Amino acid sequence: MTSNHSSARTVPEAAAAAPRMDLDVRPVLAGGGEPLGLILETLARVPPGHVFQLRAPFEPVPLFVVLRLRGWAYWIESGAGEDWTVCFYRSADFKST
Repeated sequence: MTSNHSSARTVPEAAAAAPRMDLDVRPVLAGGGEPLGLILETLARVPPGHVFQLRAPFEPVPLFVVLRLRGWAYWIESGAGEDWTVCFYRSADFKST
């Protein structure tokens, strides 16, 4: 099941095709850990023009607000049950012209 939920009306074509930096936090959460620090550290290393792809066991709704305030937009590539893939991109990197 793919959700069309996005913080933007449409995902910029360039963002959808951009190189991705992946992080799977499912093992961290399964081990009882808190992945926010790891997520923020990884985001800091995402090169301009790249997309951060997050795998999580749930839809990370609180993260959407935190990252939107830091200039990131997102789209849900897939999500159901305990397997969600959410792609984040810097809004400024993919502005429509």
